[in-house]
Amino acid sequence: MNNVWGTFKGAIETIVNFIPNLISAILLLLLAWIIAVVVKNIIVKGLNALGVDKWLERKGLVNNNHAHDGHKGKRSESEGLIRTLGKLAYFLVFLLFLPPVFDALGMKSVSEPIKGMMNSVFEFAPKIIVAIVILVLGLFIAKMLGTLVKNLLASLNVSRFNHYVNFGNNSREGIDIPEAAGWVITTLIGLFFVVQALTTVNLEILNGIGKAIIGYLPLVISGIIILGLGLIGGNILAKLVRRATGHTLLAQVVKYLLIIVAVFMTLDQLNFAQSIVNVAFLLILGAVAVAFAIAFGIGGRGFAEKQLNSLSNRIEEDKRNPDYGNYDDGLFGSKSKQANHAQGNHQDNYDYTNHNHSDFDQTHVDHSHSHDQFEHSEFDADQREIERREAEQKSNYVKDEDIEERREQRRERRRDPRDRY
Repeated sequence: MNNVWGTFKGAIETIVNFIPNLISAILLLLLAWIIAVVVKNIIVKGLNALGVDKWLERKGLVNNNHAHDGHKGKRSESEGLIRTLGKLAYFLVFLLFLPPVFDALGMKSVSEPIKGMMNSVFEFAPKIIVAIVILVLGLFIAKMLGTLVKNLLASLNVSRFNHYVNFGNNSREGIDIPEAAGWVITTLIGLFFVVQALTTVNLEILNGIGKAIIGYLPLVISGIIILGLGLIGGNILAKLVRRATGHTLLAQVVKYLLIIVAVFMTLDQLNFAQSIVNVAFLLILGAVAVAFAIAFGIGGRGFAEKQLNSLSNRIEEDKRNPDYGNYDDGLFGSKSKQANHAQGNHQDNYDYTNHNHSDFDQTHVDHSHSHDQFEHSEFDADQREIERREAEQKSNYVKDEDIEERREQRRERRRDPRDRY
């Protein structure tokens, strides 16, 4: 009986001794609940009073369809987000009170790990808060500077140059230079602040990401510059080609070829699969060259056929008329009438400027006319050949009567080099 009573007495004493600890834990939990409720209400009501819900809806960060559908009992997404933040603060307060509660209950094995975790969180929390402040402030500054640059360029009417950086003719549907410049400024400055925020957290993996971003950023900037110069140069060169030749298709081909070269240079600058980019560029150049050769061969077939027919006719003419292909003065001194016809075209311009010899020329032309007619009747019995030559003479405004006259004048110019000019 003594043993039983001793055991029972020990249990009673343990329970009695544990009651103060239990009361302390309950009081701590009650205090935690009161503080958690107060913090939750402050956060929810404070954010609603500041108009954070309306600001979120205005910025498009949340959807507020339920507020306008007329359904009762349904809250908007902004209100739900604010209440979620309040609940998060509520449970965070309870989490802070867990170590004292377990200490009051004498559960050291449970409270010590929780204390270690809470200490780590509290040591890391200031870094997170500073990083968030830097990030928010940096994004605000980046947005402000980007808007400032955009408005400045818009006030200078830089949009009138939009057609230099767009593919199509309608510049309104393409890139707007002020908006693009503002976006680039905002992005670059925002990236710097993001990297600084990651560095502030001082995590090894985040530091590596930040260093990689900063190291790659110059390549991105140079790639953007190369691509922009390619777009501008392609549009300018296309306009010059169109103005000089009047061919829109040729201008577009030149434009897109330059843009393609700029794109491949940009990819190479960004170290984006350089071997694949180089091979693709060579393949595209080869395809363009083959397509050009095929197009030129098919399109120039008529021209080549015409030249071959002309050469064949001249060979046949030499066979029919041996005197047609003889040359006495080299390449430009042909005795044939066809070669002298071509030289007569140049000589007509010379005769036109030399009005002082017009009387003598006319007399000599008349004399040569009768002489050449006799030669034609003697050696050119083929009436069809005579008609062909007469048609050629009329088209070139050259008469066969001038042949001997021009030969004589060429001989005189060889004697006196001053008459050449």
